Amino acid sequence: LEAITTTTVTGRVRAPDGRTGTFTHRSTRSGRLQVDVSLGEAQWRWGFNGRAACQGNPPDGLRTLAGEAAARVRAEAICGLRCGRPAEGNPKAIFVGREQVGSRPVLVVDTVMPDGVSRTLSFDADTFLLLKQEGHSEAGTDVRSFGDYRRVGGVMEPHEVEWQRDGQTFLLSVDRVTRNEPLEDRVFAFGAPADDALPKMADLLIAVRK
Repeated sequence: LEAITTTTVTGRVRAPDGRTGTFTHRSTRSGRLQVDVSLGEAQWRWGFNGRAACQGNPPDGLRTLAGEAAARVRAEAICGLRCGRPAEGNPKAIFVGREQVGSRPVLVVDTVMPDGVSRTLSFDADTFLLLKQEGHSEAGTDVRSFGDYRRVGGVMEPHEVEWQRDGQTFLLSVDRVTRNEPLEDRVFAFGAPADDALPKMADLLIAVRK
């Protein structure tokens, strides 16, 4: 695990309305994240570049997130299960007890990030693999169920994920997991849409003063 610096996961996704498409999930140990999803002509992207969280439709441009929405993306980036780590502060973890996920007994742990984002993690009591992750915030509900674990380079990786997000259920099937592939800074960069150039700093300061 310590040897992993970057992870790229690619696969297929099925939407609640039956549409199918592909996804790419890129993350770094330093806590950067970018997720791209394509369903037919529709495209979505969200991520965290180490300073700010973004979300949007790539052809139309991305917007910077704030508040709970930003915290949710930032928590996914800096506390990812594959190779993320908190950039600042330390997450708190509290053992809750034993429960059941389906037919499997699990060990339940509540985690709280420095900015207040909380998640409940349910680990298989026999294998200690993560079976379920739940997050609830003002930005919405996020529940992920993991299965079909396979060993990839000595680390067990889930290849089937059921993702319930804000009342909708997406099914993800992983085709490939690649580790330690160089990921340039531009992969995680995002800016203003092409037709919405940033103003010159001097003009901006004058406008603010007015």
